[in-house]
Amino acid sequence: MGAQAEAGAIDAIIPYVVAGETAIFYPGKRELSYWPTEEHPVVIRDVRAFPGGTELEKNGFVLVNRPTAVTEFTPETIRNVYYPEIEALVKELTGATRVLIFGDIVRSDAQGTPDSRRPARGAHVDYD
Repeated sequence: MGAQAEAGAIDAIIPYVVAGETAIFYPGKRELSYWPTEEHPVVIRDVRAFPGGTELEKNGFVLVNRPTAVTEFTPETIRNVYYPEIEALVKELTGATRVLIFGDIVRSDAQGTPDSRRPARGAHVDYD
């Protein structure tokens, strides 16, 4: 990691599962999990500063600036207001005729939060 990060970027340390190991993760009972990690230095960049922006076909995601009617992200407003907005946006961007939103979860590290709702321990994907 450099002594001087580029504009719009920060240096960070992120735990990754040790190469060659197979992690076993129980979201509701983390104490039973096997999650051997090693720390890796990474540069986290502000994707909004990418020259030329992002493209769904090229980058696997696209950033768009869209207004929302949501003023507070509660489970009710997420399902009743935000989901329909996101469905319409995905249809517009991809030409899809049907959109299925699933797997939403609100993470928190507040005391008393169940293990299954706590922030992730390191780099991971939830769906593959």
